[in-house]
Amino acid sequence: MKVADAIKTFRDQQADARFLRFGIAGSLLLNMGLGFALIMQPETVVLVPPYTYDEIRFVEGKANQEYYRSWAWSNAMLLGNLDPSNVEFVRGELQRIASTRLYSEIEAKISAEMENISRDKAVIQFSPRTITYDPNLDLYFVSGRQTLGGPAGKAIGAKQITYEMGFRTVRNRIFLDEFRVYDGAPLTNDIRQDRLRQIEEQRLDAEREAEARKS
Repeated sequence: MKVADAIKTFRDQQADARFLRFGIAGSLLLNMGLGFALIMQPETVVLVPPYTYDEIRFVEGKANQEYYRSWAWSNAMLLGNLDPSNVEFVRGELQRIASTRLYSEIEAKISAEMENISRDKAVIQFSPRTITYDPNLDLYFVSGRQTLGGPAGKAIGAKQITYEMGFRTVRNRIFLDEFRVYDGAPLTNDIRQDRLRQIEEQRLDAEREAEARKS
């Protein structure tokens, strides 16, 4: 019985050793898999600036919407409130925040408008009402009321305008890369598609009328 017990104990020890080897090998494979997953995971940078309500996350070099919304609002306020005393400051800030491509495209027009403001001693004020993001266009729209005033500060006119902006991120730095300003409500993707459909319907109606006149 003692020999049998010894053989059984030896076999049990061998089984335990095999189990431990398999367990260690499995742990090594699991750790290697976790390490590989961590290496392949996109880099995430988290910021909590004091001027926003939510934390800002950069994932693969692109920030979340809260950050871009803040930039859209601040750019609209910068470019929408002009008078002879701040045009040079705004020009310098625009050159700093705009991408090289965009600034080269709009610099001449912006400079001419700022020279007109200085010459006419005009005062332009902008009060934002809505900030909209269109994921189909990847654009932000800041819409609100623009007021134009003269040298004495008297309001000359007011209208609704929209600042349309797109952004590009380079090394966690935001650049204004798309910019338009126009009268009226934001031209979101849905509105643009509706207008294209209307144009197509008008074209088809014109063709049908032309065919009817021929017959």
